[in-house]
Amino acid sequence: MRTDRIESSPKLASKRRVLMHILVCKGCCCGVTEKRKPAVPAEWLIQEWRNRRLAPSITLTISEGCLGPCDLANVICITSPDGVVWLGQIELHLHYERLVDWAEAVAQTDALLPLPSAFDSHRFDRFRSS
Repeated sequence: MRTDRIESSPKLASKRRVLMHILVCKGCCCGVTEKRKPAVPAEWLIQEWRNRRLAPSITLTISEGCLGPCDLANVICITSPDGVVWLGQIELHLHYERLVDWAEAVAQTDALLPLPSAFDSHRFDRFRSS
């Protein structure tokens, strides 16, 4: 197995200051109720983002492509200068409400805040470290 690391040396810089990016999977399994997966309230999320004016400091992407891993559907990926957090088994509308409330608090304070502890049991490591 190769142990080379992907090097990141930025060549470009955006004028926008983005605190974090939230990527919500709605791909092959996430949100597909026909596959007995809980719905992803994509339209509601988009509307809340608009109503609360969270963009552009906090960006939201609803991914129609699979983020994987499908066995942990529904999946959310949060990227920020602090790193990447993967959440799985996001099954209740309450989870999405808490996510939006947290994003709003981050936007209002203009600083990254800890993810609510309600998400602790939903965190997972996306890649094997072996």
